[in-house]
Amino acid sequence: MKKHIRRLILLVLAMLAVCICAAQAGEALPAEISSYFSTDAFAGASITDTARWDSGWFVLIRTGGGQNILYCFTPSGSGWTNSFSTGKAVPQGNHTVEIYVTNSIAEFSAQEQFDGQFLVISQYNDEQRYIELFSAYQLSSSGRWNLIRLFSHDSRGDIAVSEGAVTYYRDLNHSGVIGTVQGTFQRDLRYISLSAFPRTYQKAQQKLTSPPVLPEDSELTAQEIRFAGGKKYPVYSAPDKLSLRGGNGKALVSTNGWIQVFGKENGWILIQYSIDKDHYRFGYIDAASLPKKSSVPDLDFERISAVVNENVRVTDDPFFSRNTLASLSGGDSVTLLSVMGEWAYIEGSGFRGFIPYTSLAFPSAGGEDFNVYTGSSGAQYDLFEIRKLLYDKDHHVYAVTGVYERVATDEEGIYYGDTAEESLVTYNLADNFHADMQSLSGPDPDAFEPVTDLYAWYINAYLEGKAPAGRELIFSFDLPDEQKDTTDADFWFVTTQIRLNEKNEIEYMRYYYVPWA
Repeated sequence: MKKHIRRLILLVLAMLAVCICAAQAGEALPAEISSYFSTDAFAGASITDTARWDSGWFVLIRTGGGQNILYCFTPSGSGWTNSFSTGKAVPQGNHTVEIYVTNSIAEFSAQEQFDGQFLVISQYNDEQRYIELFSAYQLSSSGRWNLIRLFSHDSRGDIAVSEGAVTYYRDLNHSGVIGTVQGTFQRDLRYISLSAFPRTYQKAQQKLTSPPVLPEDSELTAQEIRFAGGKKYPVYSAPDKLSLRGGNGKALVSTNGWIQVFGKENGWILIQYSIDKDHYRFGYIDAASLPKKSSVPDLDFERISAVVNENVRVTDDPFFSRNTLASLSGGDSVTLLSVMGEWAYIEGSGFRGFIPYTSLAFPSAGGEDFNVYTGSSGAQYDLFEIRKLLYDKDHHVYAVTGVYERVATDEEGIYYGDTAEESLVTYNLADNFHADMQSLSGPDPDAFEPVTDLYAWYINAYLEGKAPAGRELIFSFDLPDEQKDTTDADFWFVTTQIRLNEKNEIEYMRYYYVPWA
């Protein structure tokens, strides 16, 4: 029966346009390995197939409960040891499943020849007339058996698998490619789940993803760590089992996909992973899940007290779905932990997540206490938009004219400046006036330099150091509507925070970067 099935395998593979060129060693299974399955733990189980390879043996058993499990044995001293076992890489059910090792695979669909060591696992239909499922794993230089080919009779197409990409062919008789999907996934025989692997191009497009590139100015940095596969861990929004948990309280991460790790804190690690191509998630899992030799830095958050300046939704997925994790109201107190591009990573009561950075206001330390204007609607405007510099013949600025503003977002999450036009006011500058304005020495919008001469700073910042020749600055705010299209106005609005003294004069001003400017 064994020889008959082996001949049938070669016949069916030829019909599938897959040629296996190898010699299956006729060596008998070592007695030590056979006796491994003679204990009470394997009562009712039977060995259904074996395969010899250069450094060991594969043994396929069917348990008393009907489960197919593949065991890998490697030399240990003068004997053998069970390196790993898996049921997820093996087709399940009562149909015939066979395994063998080959040294070469020539495949028609990809029109390629593959050399090396390959483990082939095949499952037949009821009548054993054709192969329902064919998978091939190649032995890598690191000793891992990685999936390289998969054929499913249901999908009728051949699937070529490589590191970071899966290519889908139309069928076994044509080399036409449906498409290639880029993404990170589990290929290792020890951990792969055949039932979870996308059998069609459409499913792969939805499921396979790659780690995203973080914003260049992100304070959070990540490393991709390969976890022991085949496991799932509960994910929490903060390093606490009592914290809010995404996914309706059921958030889990599978180690069969990519996982970015940002750092560890009190026995937890902050990670990002994908659920599908449109939904990713940040959260915390137990640090004990890390591979033993991995090195992860501590999360060193600065922890700055802040206040939410508008109603805002918190998300654990700032770059893709932006699904709501929690909601905050204007005036709620939070702690700023870190900044990632335009997003602030915050801590609230029982959760951590992301909100737009512009949704935060910061109580001033050391009595800075920036001025806030309350509009007619009750909204608070914490920024001052300078629309005009008032200066003497020596270009000494003695006052500024402007309106109060706040940063807001529309329903689509687009930033805009909400201006309280009724707040137009002119402030004199105090005798001890000083300011921290945007530095001109680098591209960082949050880098400041001390400034006392606003006119000189403005000329350098906005006019490339060239003062208007033969005339004063003309500001768009000064122009009547009929002149705006015909007059060259140089002024760009400058958004700041201001602190007033008892005389209602500006004694301190700080530049405020707005992302749309």
